[in-house]
Amino acid sequence: MGVSIAIGALLAWLNFRWMVAGVDRLLAKSSSQGKSAGTTMLKYLFRLLLIFIVLFAMIHFSFLSPIGALLGLSIFVLSGMLEAILLLIQRRA
Repeated sequence: MGVSIAIGALLAWLNFRWMVAGVDRLLAKSSSQGKSAGTTMLKYLFRLLLIFIVLFAMIHFSFLSPIGALLGLSIFVLSGMLEAILLLIQRRA
């Protein structure tokens, strides 16, 4: 299960890095760089397709735990929620 969580976390990290790059490209002046919004959208769809393919392979071939992969994918969200809760607790104390 640990490997599944690690793979899910790696996919989440790659997704985040690619998302940051895509948003930066969209916010930059597309006329000066010569890149269109269509190219950025294709990269976004490729990112989602990659995640779905990995999850499908994990479920179909049963070589790793899909629950672990979903936990890994949500690790950044869970850590952000934990940080917010800890900050709220510290403010009240």
